[in-house]
Amino acid sequence: MRAALPVLQVMFLTLAGSVAGQAQPVRFAVAPGFFTGDAGAVEWLGAGVAFDVEKRLERWPAVQSADSLQALRALKGVNLSDERAAAKALLGQLELDAAITFTGRCTDGKLDLQARVWTNASSSSDAIQLQGSLSELFVLHDRLVDGLVSQLRSAFPKLQAPDKTVRLHIAPAKSVEAYELVIRGMAALQNGSPRSARPILEKACERDPDLWWGRYFLGAVEFHEGSFGKAIEHCQAAIKLDPDLYAGVYANLAYCYQAMADKERFQWAKDEFERRTGKSLPDRALPTRGIGFGTEVPKHHVWESKPNAQS
Repeated sequence: MRAALPVLQVMFLTLAGSVAGQAQPVRFAVAPGFFTGDAGAVEWLGAGVAFDVEKRLERWPAVQSADSLQALRALKGVNLSDERAAAKALLGQLELDAAITFTGRCTDGKLDLQARVWTNASSSSDAIQLQGSLSELFVLHDRLVDGLVSQLRSAFPKLQAPDKTVRLHIAPAKSVEAYELVIRGMAALQNGSPRSARPILEKACERDPDLWWGRYFLGAVEFHEGSFGKAIEHCQAAIKLDPDLYAGVYANLAYCYQAMADKERFQWAKDEFERRTGKSLPDRALPTRGIGFGTEVPKHHVWESKPNAQS
């Protein structure tokens, strides 16, 4: 047995101010999970649970994601196994209203998981405690998200319940094994190694040909390597599987079209992202062929036309 290494993947959640009677948005952060137990499981579970929880909560119409870089900086040097310290760092440095933390243990395929909603740095709600097998991970995620929604609404009574069209119980893959590969590929990509991520994500898609997140992250691999045409193909494949699962795919398409100077399709993808999220497409530095990653290309705000191009 050994403790898991901290997984530096933090997701911001902003509950939109359109909630009835809510003058200002209620701002949340979900800290990465810290797992102990079997080495093979703890290497990916912290990121895996955090990622799926974030994407499910994003389907709640009141929830809007925000940039995670500030949260990463807030947690720098924090022992992520100390939930109170993680919550204090997020709430204090980022002036949030609440933070979500969770920890767990996986031994011989048996999983214990607990989560907390913190409303200040010195107190928290009762922990949500779940037990099951690793093979039941997605069912545990269903129960975890339901518990988090309930506790958020208890802490902030004016928050409306998710409506019946919200899909909080969509499993991220057909099997836990395929999902593990997706998360390992995602981690390699986040660690700056798209070349290492590619074979892992390709194996995930071989195991599950309809794996939305596998296609999405393969698109990110191609993007970071400057192969924008191939990145577009993977994004389009993900959209064909489900056009409404995650609006970020339209942002990725926009950046690809931007790098290729395809103004019409850029505008279409930008409009789709902004319509679906209610947020402006962030400016960002893009990799360009033959120049290297992070090279600036023209920003989207200098393009005025708004044609009706389709991807």
